[in-house]
Amino acid sequence: MRVQSNPDCSWTYPNNPIIIQAQPSVPGTPGEVSGPTNVCPYIGNSTVLTYSVEPVAGATSYQWVVPPTVTLISGQGTNSITVTVNSNFLSSANRMFRVTATSNCGTSAERLFWLLAQFPTTPAPIQASSTDICSVIGTPNTITYSIPKVAHATSYIWSAQPGTTTISHPQGVGVNDTIVEILFTPGFTSSVVSVTAVNDCGVSGTRSLNIQRVNPSTP
Repeated sequence: MRVQSNPDCSWTYPNNPIIIQAQPSVPGTPGEVSGPTNVCPYIGNSTVLTYSVEPVAGATSYQWVVPPTVTLISGQGTNSITVTVNSNFLSSANRMFRVTATSNCGTSAERLFWLLAQFPTTPAPIQASSTDICSVIGTPNTITYSIPKVAHATSYIWSAQPGTTTISHPQGVGVNDTIVEILFTPGFTSSVVSVTAVNDCGVSGTRSLNIQRVNPSTP
């Protein structure tokens, strides 16, 4: 006796018109989606991102549903797609991917994946290389102020008292701008050194450090 399987999930006995229906077996739910979670750096700049799932046993195609503010470029029907994030991404509350695996026997349950728009967090406390401001006032020497890198930040904004301080960026501006050097002019008395972290989604809270000139006490 010979029995053969058919693509439509049925079984046939070649020498007999009787068709034996197999118990349908739909593909399993796709595994975790792989791809960037925080899309702030890619909003509105046409960067092509790739999202994928591992192949599902028995699946012949995949169906992806993306948020309305995300454009699906290629890959529909496969386990890997490419997309771009539109400039209006932040205006929509729907930031969820959905993907299912399909075969001739049916469609799997959905795998969900949420995109995030993560603002940078407030920088950690500012550290100074010295608190002795008086020793450098009016000289070419500087004091260094630094913070650890902030997750998801692409740049930083540093500020201090205009007119009596000059800020330089030894590591350049951008993602590595976590260290500044400040030159103090003879007229310096006090200032607030402040820093915020920035990315394409917005600006963090401000971290500040008060510094002041402390003159010697009267003998």
